[in-house]
Amino acid sequence: MTVRMTRRFVHLGLVFSLLAGVGACAKAQARTPASSPPVDAPDAPPETAVPVPVDPVKLAPPEPATTPPVEPATPVVKPAVSPPKPTTPPAVLRPANVVVLEKQARDLMALAERDLDKVDEDELSRAARDQFQAAKRFLRLAGEALEIKNYVYARQLADNAATLAAQLIKFAV
Repeated sequence: MTVRMTRRFVHLGLVFSLLAGVGACAKAQARTPASSPPVDAPDAPPETAVPVPVDPVKLAPPEPATTPPVEPATPVVKPAVSPPKPTTPPAVLRPANVVVLEKQARDLMALAERDLDKVDEDELSRAARDQFQAAKRFLRLAGEALEIKNYVYARQLADNAATLAAQLIKFAV
């Protein structure tokens, strides 16, 4: 055989194999199964009543107990008990505590402002700048809490601001 004929057989073989492959794909189709008749579910079993033994003695109301007549007795004297004294909870703020808390809050706010004035915000890193802004917010919120006379919250906020400002001074130097 010549090379030319060999090539033709190879080409024809490829063409037939491609046609066979295409034909096989054309035949493969997804088919839905034919609808089957609905399945009849069996009927529910008939309800059966189970007899419960009833004891008539247990169902009868109890008979009232007979008590002997009570003779008049001498009155029993109970010792006088005074009602418990109301106690004030420890969280109640007395005027002296209010004054102390307000002074502490104002002192901490002044300390935080003084420390923040020593720090140049432009020279801080991103994280330190965020701390700087947080300290400023704590100071603003502490001032608002003092205005509404919430001295406990104002002191906590001022303490947070002072703590952040003290940390910023260590990193700014």
